[in-house]
Amino acid sequence: MIQGSHAVIFFPVAVQGVAIFVDEFYFHHKRGLPAWEKIGHPLDTLISTCALLVPFFLPFSEANLLLYICVCLFSCFFVTKDEWIHSKVCCAAENWLHAVLFLMHPLVFVSFGFLWWDKSLLGMESKHSFDLAIRGQLLAMSVFGFYQYIYWNFIRVEN
Repeated sequence: MIQGSHAVIFFPVAVQGVAIFVDEFYFHHKRGLPAWEKIGHPLDTLISTCALLVPFFLPFSEANLLLYICVCLFSCFFVTKDEWIHSKVCCAAENWLHAVLFLMHPLVFVSFGFLWWDKSLLGMESKHSFDLAIRGQLLAMSVFGFYQYIYWNFIRVEN
């Protein structure tokens, strides 16, 4: 079981999850998505998922940490690619929510990086809690990425 004082490491994950939910199911459904977002948003999710595959598959080492940092940095910059256009097509509240997401994005990576480095932060000697946490995050991100791609490109088709 995760100790209460250690659960704070999941705070960015929770905030990001709520913010993504509101962004997707309120703002995106309200305004619809142009073609560039129908591909760009699933790509954001895919690249973020790829970053977390590093600590999922590789043991912690200095070289693997450097790889993780590079993929995370790429993801952090990549998710900002649409903001030039978002500033024109989104309302102020959605732009503010994007800012919250941009703050949480690297913090989620830092959280999982700390957990990868020191699995005892979850309050257990074994890596079981880390495996459960990262598998849950990867599953949630993968399901969301598939949803984004399928829903916006095949179910809700707009001209």
